[in-house]
Amino acid sequence: MCGHSTRSTLTDYDTLLNPVLIAEVLSPATEDYDKGRKFDGYRSIPSLKEFLTVAQDRVHIDRWTSTDEIWSLIRSYTQLTDSLELRVEGCSIPVEDGG
Repeated sequence: MCGHSTRSTLTDYDTLLNPVLIAEVLSPATEDYDKGRKFDGYRSIPSLKEFLTVAQDRVHIDRWTSTDEIWSLIRSYTQLTDSLELRVEGCSIPVEDGG
């Protein structure tokens, strides 16, 4: 896990304070919200450099990165044979290992 976490007083969950990567698993019912308003909120996190959206019902991952607060869609992964390259610590994950 990247970033500093702390126990939240509002919930029993750990809260990540300075994430550099967030991966959002999309359901067909919430996809528009997750890629819209929710992503807008994530973009306000200063430490965030990379955002992934992962489709729940098909092979589809969108990889967004931030440079100087400008967000760009870098690549969409749609094949199980693709290898997901991440900026975070030079990570590479085969798409077929994601599920």
